[in-house]
Amino acid sequence: MISGEETMGFARHSERLCVSTDLSDQDAYLFDELENETFLHLQPGQFVVFLPHDVHRPGCATGEPGPVRKAIVKIDTVLLLE
Repeated sequence: MISGEETMGFARHSERLCVSTDLSDQDAYLFDELENETFLHLQPGQFVVFLPHDVHRPGCATGEPGPVRKAIVKIDTVLLLE
C-alpha cells in the first residue's frame, strides 16, 4: 500500500464456490459468497501476497471511502516452481 487505507477479504478456493461472473479475460472472477472469509486492513508500507488458489476481494473501504494508491505485481506461477 503506497497511500490511503484499504480492507481486503480473502479465503481459500473451494470446490463449493459458485462463480457468478466470469471475467477471465480481465484475470478476474466474481463469486456469489465466500465461506470463512478473513479481512485484512492495509495501511501505507504494508503488503500482502495472494497465491493462485486464494480468492481475494480488494477495494473494501475502511471507514469513509478515500483515495488509495497501491502497487500490484503478478508473477507467473511457473517462476515459483523453478
